[in-house]
Amino acid sequence: MALARQSGPLPAPLHVTQVKLTSVSGAASNWTAHFAISDTHGRQTTSAQLVLSATGDQWQVTELIPPDPDTLIAPNPPAGPPTGPAAARRAALGFTQSYLAYTYGHAAARQLRDLTPALQAAIAAHPPQVPAATETLHPRIASVALTRDGARWMANADVTDGQHTYQVTSVLARIRSDWLAIALRSAG
Repeated sequence: MALARQSGPLPAPLHVTQVKLTSVSGAASNWTAHFAISDTHGRQTTSAQLVLSATGDQWQVTELIPPDPDTLIAPNPPAGPPTGPAAARRAALGFTQSYLAYTYGHAAARQLRDLTPALQAAIAAHPPQVPAATETLHPRIASVALTRDGARWMANADVTDGQHTYQVTSVLARIRSDWLAIALRSAG
């Protein structure tokens, strides 16, 4: 409470109406409480963490990992007309969502979808080392932009997890009658 009083109220534009304890992790005398903070409409969510430590017979907040208010304050930009084939866009979204679940420790490599077997094998060959704090985050795709790359399409997905915002860039190609991710150019 002392840390909260020191930092003052959250900015009014946030319109925070819900703070939910999502998980607690740790052991012995050090625990981390993870919170999800949602705006009034439940459309934007960010996260925060409190580190609690035992000192004698009391527990104290020893660290506050604040939310990234940009994820709540910045409105989503108006969407322009989508470019590229609708099936390629669906494949980009499917691949990126499954890839995020995999890299955040929420899914196994066999659950990756909308990609070639070769790309799946390449990704599975280098499994991510997911810290416990990262596993508690829930990434979401804010937008996807497709850009023509010869007969292929480059998909740039803007991702936010409440603490970081970054891009996942994949390359999609039509193989037989399906659009599939054939390469991962960048992630994070």
